[in-house]
Amino acid sequence: MVQYFTFLGLGSKPEGYKEVIYTFQDDPDHATISEFIQLPIIKKFADQLSEVIVFCTDESYEKYHEALTKKTENLAGLSFIKIKHTIDFDAFVKELLSHMRENEEVILDITHSFRNIPMKLLFALKYIEMTKKVKIRHLYYGKLVESKEEGIIEDFIHDYDMQKISDILTQFDRTLVLREENLGEILEENCYSEGGEASHCCPECGCPSLEVPMATDGLWAAELWGTAHGRAGGGEWEGPSHPTTL
Repeated sequence: MVQYFTFLGLGSKPEGYKEVIYTFQDDPDHATISEFIQLPIIKKFADQLSEVIVFCTDESYEKYHEALTKKTENLAGLSFIKIKHTIDFDAFVKELLSHMRENEEVILDITHSFRNIPMKLLFALKYIEMTKKVKIRHLYYGKLVESKEEGIIEDFIHDYDMQKISDILTQFDRTLVLREENLGEILEENCYSEGGEASHCCPECGCPSLEVPMATDGLWAAELWGTAHGRAGGGEWEGPSHPTTL
């Protein structure tokens, strides 16, 4: 099951949140009209959610909790957690972890989070995953297009996973030690190519190549491919001698 963590602010003054047409960046054909970013996300994952945690202030709770609860009452139950909009980041992470269950999958929605929380949270995700043994499944941010009548919900999870892969490669470069526990899962979830077609495919499962944010020589690519498929060695690598893809 999946826990969904989100934030509820006050919106722009004096009118607050207004209705927009929300679509997901990877699913533009399905739209939800709402003043709340939470509604399209809850609708998308309604059959998977175990809990929805809404961080809010006293003011935003008073202004919106009844409307948001009514909008989602047939989809999911909401738990409102009141925090100060000036909350220290370390205190917020402690609060977040106190409501996060171990070994769960997690959706984080940072659209209406307070102050510098979104920026700092990106650097704390790995710590959160390791501390609670959770899997960050989606990292959503909803932005308005120029007309401000439409909103696009972007998923930054791929960027986060790219950061983790880069960390793994950097560690291997410095120490020749490669931790295997999450590498295979990251690689398989992020197989892609910019043009939609991979120039090389994994010889084990046929999945498309994974582009990584640094040059990798043939030996590294073979070793990483082998690790992802549960072997110590890499097998044959048919890509270029210094590929930028795995």
